[in-house]
Amino acid sequence: MAEKRQKKQAVKAFEKETFSKDKEVTGVKHIEHRQDNTFSVENQFSASEKPVSNLPRDANHGSRTGKATSGHSVQKSEFNTGTEYRKNNKKKYALVIILILFIAFFSSQCMMTRTNTESKKTVAVILPYTYNKENSRILDAIRDYAHNNSIILDVWHEKSLSSNELSSIIANEEQNHAIGILLIYPENYLTQQEKHYDYNNVLAITATMQTAFSHYAAFENSPSSSYLLPVSAQVIKKIQDGKTDCIYIKNTYELGYESIQMLDTYSRNKYMKDISIPCHKVDKAAIESGELDALLTN
Repeated sequence: MAEKRQKKQAVKAFEKETFSKDKEVTGVKHIEHRQDNTFSVENQFSASEKPVSNLPRDANHGSRTGKATSGHSVQKSEFNTGTEYRKNNKKKYALVIILILFIAFFSSQCMMTRTNTESKKTVAVILPYTYNKENSRILDAIRDYAHNNSIILDVWHEKSLSSNELSSIIANEEQNHAIGILLIYPENYLTQQEKHYDYNNVLAITATMQTAFSHYAAFENSPSSSYLLPVSAQVIKKIQDGKTDCIYIKNTYELGYESIQMLDTYSRNKYMKDISIPCHKVDKAAIESGELDALLTN
């Protein structure tokens, strides 16, 4: 029992001594840890940035203000950079929009021009090479109608033309989608006059070849001498003086206008008929009434 007590007391004394040593070691480590922390915190500040407790309050405040000003400058610089970036983007977007509008405008103009060109119809006109008053007024009427109805004229002036050459011209015009071919006095340039020219899309203005074409335009026969417009003043004076009973005038402008109008109608309903223009009778009563003043202006 005595030995057991001695052992217990020895164990207790050993444990007490060990505990005291451990406590001292732990305390030292804790102090060192605190010192390390203090040293690390102090090391976070540079020599110029370390807070100085001995300085007046205003000096510390100035130091903090300097730091705040520096941060504000950075934020302001970033803000300016973002603003410039947005402005540049807006300029780019504006240029892109303007470019798109220009492209759309020119594209629409090109499409409108192409549509207008495609919507126009073409009529081929073949007339004698030599100029005369009758052909001129017929051609004036044809041009006026074509201008008012968006028709393109393909005019051929021919000195001489064989039947094969005429067929070639007609075939070429059909390939170019011409709505019809108008022959002006073909008896003056056709060298080989056949008995019949079988063309459904051809209208011949003629004085002698009515039976040679499927469709023709001509003046009706007059019972007495006929004149082309404009009629000279001497002829009118003879009628007024009673030296001449009457004359008949041929309105070639009307002949040309109705001829191209017939071809235009044929392009829409594929129907064509012959045209017969009556001659206008001019006597003393008609002159004095003034009903023919529009025709006799010249």
